[in-house]
Amino acid sequence: MRYVQSFYRFRQHQPKKGPLSFFKKNKQRRLVVQREEGWGRYSNPFKLKKKIRRTHLAPMALLSLLFAWLALVLYLPYFRVTEVTVTGLKIIKPEEINSLVKTKFLVSGRFWPRNNYFLIREALVAEAIQEKFTFNSIAVTKVFPHAITINLEEKVSSAIYDNGSEYWLLDQEGTPVQYLREVTSTEFELTKAIAPSSTEPTVLGAKINASSTPAASSTIKVSVHIPNFKKIQQEYGKYPLIYDTRNIPVTERQGSIIRPAVVQGIIDFFNGLQQGKIAAIKYMVMSDPTAGVTVITDQPWKILFQPTNAIQPQLENLRIILRDNHPSQYVDVRFGGRIYWK
Repeated sequence: MRYVQSFYRFRQHQPKKGPLSFFKKNKQRRLVVQREEGWGRYSNPFKLKKKIRRTHLAPMALLSLLFAWLALVLYLPYFRVTEVTVTGLKIIKPEEINSLVKTKFLVSGRFWPRNNYFLIREALVAEAIQEKFTFNSIAVTKVFPHAITINLEEKVSSAIYDNGSEYWLLDQEGTPVQYLREVTSTEFELTKAIAPSSTEPTVLGAKINASSTPAASSTIKVSVHIPNFKKIQQEYGKYPLIYDTRNIPVTERQGSIIRPAVVQGIIDFFNGLQQGKIAAIKYMVMSDPTAGVTVITDQPWKILFQPTNAIQPQLENLRIILRDNHPSQYVDVRFGGRIYWK
């Protein structure tokens, strides 16, 4: 009963509702909700928060960037080698080296560009060149971003053969491997010579003029071939230039024209004279390989040596003679301990 009475008393003293009391009620509710939300902004400072860890994403992002960078470097046309510069050649044509390098290293692969600047290895390029050709030194340098420079020093392991009509490159086996050029008419000189008798030797490297007859006079005019050694050296480098007075016709890869032992002896004697700075060699003359070879030098005297004998003793004998004597015509070291000079 007391409860009912108190309830009625509360209703009697309750404020009267006006026509806008409904909107005020909603406003009060909103204030309560906002207050409740405001309380949620405060947190317990002693309560530990759980941190969301994203450290496992960093390595993946780094790897993705690395692969993207590598793909960009490998497949961009800017880094593809397209230029090859070859220097230092005289005998071998630069086009041959250029063709070898481009065929083996500058052809684009199926899945990745083999001609990429960063994928080409200089040592492999030098090794491939050395396998096909013979050089004293090979220097391969990459020039960023799309070029290669190859500097070569040819090895004196060959000789230039002159048969009076053509110049050919001989290998160490005495086989003509490359045609160089034709002998020109300016490489012959007319000179007077005494008509040979049955006991006199013929003029080395001479051709008798058709208009001359030994019976008409004691002297005859002969056309002597003088190899243009200066032009040959300028065009093909310092190689032994052998003029063979036998005038043997030559075709490429026809077989050995001069025995390998003779060719090797000529090369060794040439290298010995060059290294010892004994004399500058113009060219060599050979008629019969068994009789020896005559070396025409920049001095008034010539050198006669035997290519099939030991080369070093002949060079040493030549040094001894030139040290104590002043020859004017020749030094002959073909006969071992017996040395002749004039």
